[in-house]
Amino acid sequence: EFTPIKTFDDRFNDLMSFKAKYGHCDASQCGEDASLGRWCSVLRVSYRKMQHNQKPTMKLSDAQVQRLSDAGFKWCG
Repeated sequence: EFTPIKTFDDRFNDLMSFKAKYGHCDASQCGEDASLGRWCSVLRVSYRKMQHNQKPTMKLSDAQVQRLSDAGFKWCG
């Protein structure tokens, strides 16, 4: 079955739903939120690479980083 690629906004909305349910943004990489947890992990790795002027796995704009930070996303897992 083909799963469409989710956009940043789709994933961000998923994360906000997760936060509303659990009170935090720390999705696990196992269980029913595994794909969201993997996305969070890729965000953190990409962010670290950007801090060190390396090529990130996922390109993040300053606005996206700010939105995640404002939402309470922890950049170090």
